[in-house]
Amino acid sequence: MAVGGMVQYATLYDAETQFRRCFVRMALEQAGGHRTMAAERLGIGRTMLQRLIKDLGIEVPSARCRNIPPHGESS
Repeated sequence: MAVGGMVQYATLYDAETQFRRCFVRMALEQAGGHRTMAAERLGIGRTMLQRLIKDLGIEVPSARCRNIPPHGESS
């Protein structure tokens, strides 16, 4: 529910969880879905990022689903 332009959460835990989810998604988007690069941007290890992705229920497309140019070609 929004009050005065701000979203209200039931608890501090809910607000923190939503912040983490948004922050991790943003890092993944900026890294083009590459988990290692996103982890570096976040200042955490790849294993910790994997745990956050799972715990926060974040959907990340596999490398096969991304539009990656063939070897030797640039986009």
